[in-house]
Amino acid sequence: MLVIGTLIGAGFASGREIVAYFGETPPLLVGLVVGAFVFVSSIIFLTLGKRLKGKAIVDINASIAGSAGGVILSLFLLLNGAISFSAMLAGTESLFYAVYPIKFVYPLVLGALSCVVVIKGIKGLEKVNLMLIPLLIAVILIVTLSVKGEASSSPMTVSSLPNAFVYTTMNMFLAVGVLTKYDDLSGRQIVFVSLLTAVILGSLLSAISYALSSSRAGEYDMPLLFLARSQSKAVYAFALITVGVGIFTTMLTAHQTLTDWLNGYLKNRILSAVVSLIACFMLSLIGFKRVVDCLYPILGLAGGIYFLLATIYLLRGSVFAEKPFNERHAKIHKGSEYAKNNRRSHHEIELEHLTAVNDKIAKPSARNEIFAHNS
Repeated sequence: MLVIGTLIGAGFASGREIVAYFGETPPLLVGLVVGAFVFVSSIIFLTLGKRLKGKAIVDINASIAGSAGGVILSLFLLLNGAISFSAMLAGTESLFYAVYPIKFVYPLVLGALSCVVVIKGIKGLEKVNLMLIPLLIAVILIVTLSVKGEASSSPMTVSSLPNAFVYTTMNMFLAVGVLTKYDDLSGRQIVFVSLLTAVILGSLLSAISYALSSSRAGEYDMPLLFLARSQSKAVYAFALITVGVGIFTTMLTAHQTLTDWLNGYLKNRILSAVVSLIACFMLSLIGFKRVVDCLYPILGLAGGIYFLLATIYLLRGSVFAEKPFNERHAKIHKGSEYAKNNRRSHHEIELEHLTAVNDKIAKPSARNEIFAHNS
């Protein structure tokens, strides 16, 4: 629910970002393709957190791209968080101002609630998403599957694949700071979480694509709200709540990332949350549609680069290479705890007792067979 809440924001729940990436009549198969990309990228980022033991995102970036590259990645992540947070604030204004026009009040109220949650950290995000995301999923399905009409979607072509990839990485880029905090999931849990997330998001995206292809809703700022308004007042009210929930859950993730970063400098979590809210509120004044249409594609490109760097790091960092060494030198690895505790040598090794310092072989050249060892 936390991963889904990160990815389903105002842009997704309203249908706006889907139109921005795939046109007013998206291909019906786009949900399947995006779901596959979500599955792979979720595995990559959860594995990254597991491998690096839930380090701070700045340290993770330095690990996968070096010191200088890590600084650049961190700046892009902060830009991503700021743009996403600003888009959610602008979306709040667009959403509720049409219901009862009070300038600036709605985004500031929701932003204040976001401050309350992020001050408590990751556990606060988990609880809020667990309560709200099932409601969001249900209402999106009700609105989209109630649309009557014949779907006239665009065909899914090879040229659609880059858009699907960039769209996925744009959304997953926002989730990096949260996903990499989880370092205690097993391999099976990582695969299960990634698969479930991909199935739910892919299904929702397919339903939205069907609804957009069966109507002219893509011409409007918030297409799904237009569809809900044409059905009934009750459905429209639920749709308003749903988009509001989508705004809030994505806002929390972006706000969390910015607050964590600022807190490293200000050393005051409350002040960090408030400062990030004020800065992003100022950026949100350019408007929701302009933020999504103009700035989101930039984030997609940055997210794609981040995904590729993380993948290369994991492949290079012995995700595959470590396994055969572990099997070949199992006896050495079984003795590693002894060496670590006693700061001297591995025991029960037929080849030779090799001096070990901090659980690492000091003389790898002593035997040609022993050329790799991990802690």
